[in-house]
Amino acid sequence: MSRVFGPLFVAVITIAALFVVTEEPAAAELPQGAPVLSGGVDGQVFATLVVGSTVYVGGRFTHAETRDGSSVGRTNLAAFDLGSGALLTTWQADTNGIVRSLASSGNYLYVGGRFSRIGGVGQGRLARVSLASGAVDSGFRPNPAGQVRAVQADGGAVYAGGTSIDSGARNPYLAKFATPGGARVGGFTATVNGAVNALALSPDGTRLAVGGGFTTLSGSSRRGMGLVDPDSGHAVGPSFATTVNPMLTLDWRDDGTALFGGSGDANNLAARWNPNTGARSWHHRVGGDVQAIDYYDGDVYVGFHDNYEGDSHTKLLAVDASSGAISSSFRPRFNHFWGVRAISAGPWGLIVGGQFTTVSGVWAHNVVSWVLAQVPTITVDSPKRSTYGSTVDVTVSIPHGTGTVTLAGVGPDTREGLVQGSATFALPSTLAAGGYDFTVSYPGDDRYLAGTTTRALRVTKAGSKVRTKVIRKATTRRAGKVKVAVASEVDGGLAPVGTVKLKLRHGAKHRTVKSRTLRDGTVTFKLPRLSAGSWRLVAKYSGDANHKAASHQRTLRVAKRG
Repeated sequence: MSRVFGPLFVAVITIAALFVVTEEPAAAELPQGAPVLSGGVDGQVFATLVVGSTVYVGGRFTHAETRDGSSVGRTNLAAFDLGSGALLTTWQADTNGIVRSLASSGNYLYVGGRFSRIGGVGQGRLARVSLASGAVDSGFRPNPAGQVRAVQADGGAVYAGGTSIDSGARNPYLAKFATPGGARVGGFTATVNGAVNALALSPDGTRLAVGGGFTTLSGSSRRGMGLVDPDSGHAVGPSFATTVNPMLTLDWRDDGTALFGGSGDANNLAARWNPNTGARSWHHRVGGDVQAIDYYDGDVYVGFHDNYEGDSHTKLLAVDASSGAISSSFRPRFNHFWGVRAISAGPWGLIVGGQFTTVSGVWAHNVVSWVLAQVPTITVDSPKRSTYGSTVDVTVSIPHGTGTVTLAGVGPDTREGLVQGSATFALPSTLAAGGYDFTVSYPGDDRYLAGTTTRALRVTKAGSKVRTKVIRKATTRRAGKVKVAVASEVDGGLAPVGTVKLKLRHGAKHRTVKSRTLRDGTVTFKLPRLSAGSWRLVAKYSGDANHKAASHQRTLRVAKRG
């Protein structure tokens, strides 16, 4: 995950670290050597987030790039395949301003920043888009007043912090919004007397860590960092010792027993605190703002700008989460001042974003990765659009993969075995019209880690065919009968349902026959008594959830009988 928010303050201070050892499992294997070559962007990255097998990147840029010089337009937000680093060309949600923060919950990516439009939709500063396609959920409209620097999402709620979330509210810097609509949650009454730069929800969901430039939090004295209850917003927990105002970035140990944070101004501090007592154990000072911090499996990754111990190419450290010892073997070298602004660490390895064009001599335009375990490249071959009743095949390919893959989100979950690294799912022809985000999950094997990827599918309504047949001729003395049949233009799916209405016209004369409901795709009408001559008969089908409305017209001749 990435926790990177807030203004930047330049200073150059270096000092030795204070170490306090606590019980904790040994740190995991650290990345080694040069990073892998992957995709990049042409401007600074402020936020990264890994969801399944996708890396989402937010910042201030206009294109995604590759080493060969090719580029594709992507403005401030892009998605890449975690395994290969390739741009996901089917995913797009451009913004007209900086993206500062990213979070995910369910099938959605939450995007915070300083923008007024995203994906062509007028929606400012906080939005949610499909993880599968980037399509904007226009029904989620929290409409914060100012820049959003920090976002956390948890099931039915989204927390946002920044400079002016609601200028008319008692607390303009921090708010909680309900999903799916985005209404502000009035019961969350947290107050802060300064800008919020970072939010981090504890692993058990019972405490929300808040970092920023403030001295009070929900009525309690808290210098730059504190905890609130996620439901009420009331201050909980201790006052943290020797914190710095402002704090720029926060992250939790995965069991909730430690809180890690980084600061700016003249302190440039990275440290570990006990969230129950407020005591600080180890800490380090670097030569510039600590802009990103992320914990994974016994290690804390610390990203900053300027320098470390006078070395202007060092912008990223790996710290043992228990002892505070800094690794001497992991020292990648960055070639630009602002260095590391975003970090996402996980079982796959390490994703880093910021301002740089090379890392340890490898081409890396503002995004770089180190791979600790082999991440599967999951390729999904499926149409973006289909028609109700059509057969849709989804082919999943994982080169050299073994075992099974699971498809979820389009009807009942189904599982298929990989044969020579490939599996094909046949979606049901009865899949109702509408939009779907479906997920392909791979549990991994001896070669690969587990992985997931999400794709979007829109099923459109099928066209309808209307036919009429006169089954009893009409005369001036006898009412006629007409049978109407409605069928889908696509073989497959269920038969059309709904109603049919008849309209008749002869010169200035108009007659309407009351609507009747289809049964097994047909309906029979008894016509009213009509005058002699040629009438225009129109049968209008109403359409249903899966079939378009349609009509059919013909000439009806009414004979004169004495």
